[in-house]
Amino acid sequence: MAKDILAEAVALHEAGNLKKAERLYKNILKANPRNSVALNLLGVLNYQGGRHSKAIQLLGKAVAISPDYAFAHFNLGNVYKYRGKLAEAEAAFSKVVALTPDDAGAQGNLGIVLQEQGRFEDAAGAFEKAVALTPANPEAHFNLANACFFSANGTRRQRRSKKRLSSGPITPRRTPISETSIAAKANSNRRLRLSNRRLRSIPSLPKRMPIWALP
Repeated sequence: MAKDILAEAVALHEAGNLKKAERLYKNILKANPRNSVALNLLGVLNYQGGRHSKAIQLLGKAVAISPDYAFAHFNLGNVYKYRGKLAEAEAAFSKVVALTPDDAGAQGNLGIVLQEQGRFEDAAGAFEKAVALTPANPEAHFNLANACFFSANGTRRQRRSKKRLSSGPITPRRTPISETSIAAKANSNRRLRLSNRRLRSIPSLPKRMPIWALP
């Protein structure tokens, strides 16, 4: 019975009839407040309605009840990302990646969150995994190339900053560049060239609208 109501609610949700879908989700939760699927979907619905705090509350309950529920972690990460809570979004997407390492979308979202925190090397690592999982996806290659570009520029800016800070008006001196910084730059440049080469060699694909994962 509950499964039939849930299926009806999902159909209404996907059709855009959010009020009726919300009523059915709430009815399911009245009968079973620990139904993590209904909590997840009601959280998505609240996000779509602009009630972000309520969405986080519901999705948080869903993952607390079902810690291995990857869809709920994914949706929670998206809401946190939208609200600018990048550390929380990173934690949510990291959980998805741990649960479903072959999820290219989660790898890509994790990379975006890391990049927005200025962690370009870490972001490039996540984007590389997304590219490996979906080699024909131009967006994954673009994200990787972008992260590598900023990572390489960041390394150069860091070296210039260290040089300026280490140079005094009386005894200027040059701070030696560490082997690790040289290796980081070489690795970033290598990944940038490789991603650009792959990007030129793959066919263009139609842009796909993002969707909320529904079980």
